[in-house]
Amino acid sequence: MPSAITHAAVGSLAAFAVASGAPAGVPWRFGALAVGCSVLPDLDVISFYYRLPYHSFFSHRGFFHSLFFSLILSAGVTTAFFSARDSFFRGRFRLLFFFFLLTGSHPLLDALNSGGYGVALFLPFEDGRYSFPWTPLPISPVRIQSFFGPRGWAVLKSEILWVWLPCFFLAMVLRQVCSNPAGNRKCAEGA
Repeated sequence: MPSAITHAAVGSLAAFAVASGAPAGVPWRFGALAVGCSVLPDLDVISFYYRLPYHSFFSHRGFFHSLFFSLILSAGVTTAFFSARDSFFRGRFRLLFFFFLLTGSHPLLDALNSGGYGVALFLPFEDGRYSFPWTPLPISPVRIQSFFGPRGWAVLKSEILWVWLPCFFLAMVLRQVCSNPAGNRKCAEGA
């Protein structure tokens, strides 16, 4: 799995890029929720403590890494934290879609991982575990003390190359497009 730092970086960069095209003030909770949605699926690492079998429903990379969970979480976040008066986005569907993409980015990044048994993308409808054929990201250490060593540094360097830099470039392009007057109108309209 990529590190929690990398998942949080994806959420931060996405919030940074999208907030630039918002027509009105963006509440602080938008960025915090973006980071939270991109990291939250890894709370299932608690399954290691309970020694759940790896292929069980609630094990690591199980249900909480599914696209169905991404949809549930994004609907919950949109409903609980944003109202119709939040004018920085036009329509709650765009917020739901944004948070769905962020939460869904987590299992897709995990599927780029060079180890493990894959990700249960389609639970509860299908219990297969999937990885991409190309897996450039090494497994991140789970324990914090293991992360601050040679292996953790190797993982972070790989994540910077394959995740952070492309996301940063995309965020800068989106921010540039959304910050000019014609682009801002298109970003606000969702075009």
